[in-house]
Amino acid sequence: MTTIRYNGFSMSHKGMRMMLFDMTIELQQADFKDAKAMEPLLANLEHLLKVFNEHSELEDEYILPLAEKNHPRLLAEFEDQHAKDRSLSHNLYAAIANYHEAADDDARILSGNILFYNFISFITFNLDHMNKEETIFNEAIWPHYTDKELINVHMEIGASRTADQKQVACYWMLKACNDAELTSWLGGIKSILPDPEFQNMADKAIQLLSQIRWESIYNQLEKKTAMLASS
Repeated sequence: MTTIRYNGFSMSHKGMRMMLFDMTIELQQADFKDAKAMEPLLANLEHLLKVFNEHSELEDEYILPLAEKNHPRLLAEFEDQHAKDRSLSHNLYAAIANYHEAADDDARILSGNILFYNFISFITFNLDHMNKEETIFNEAIWPHYTDKELINVHMEIGASRTADQKQVACYWMLKACNDAELTSWLGGIKSILPDPEFQNMADKAIQLLSQIRWESIYNQLEKKTAMLASS
């Protein structure tokens, strides 16, 4: 019988992929000549880069060391990938600065195109990198750690995040994850969060999900609560 192991990357990576996909659409539809309209888009892009850089730093601190004892070469490979990611991020920040310095429509179009191509390099690399983390890295560490140990590591990561970082992660995971994942996640945090904090989370879900999806998730949460109360 196949045992499904704990994948601590799954939901956060789904949220991050959604960020990348949304930004790709924004950039493809952007009129680079319109500097004023580009301002909020570029602010969103800088926010995305900040989120990805912070995510990489957390992985450097908490996740990659899990391979240090048994797979030092794999650790070095993923450290190199994170360095590559920082380089791609740096290129995008430079492209944003170049766009701001463009003096006319033609210069804005040219710098906007360069910005877009740099972003495509960034998204291509990160999509592949996240796949490798969820396959190659996970498969390497799973024999050496129990699911409970891995869950504890990801709980440490959650506890280390600021309130703003948690809000951002919550928003994108609600947009990106399926009903079963959201039901399990919301059920888990419902048992540990104060009622006002959980209600705030539920309010976000109501705003972001369709009525049908939220009602299905809510009913499953109520069933789980009733089962716990009767046990």
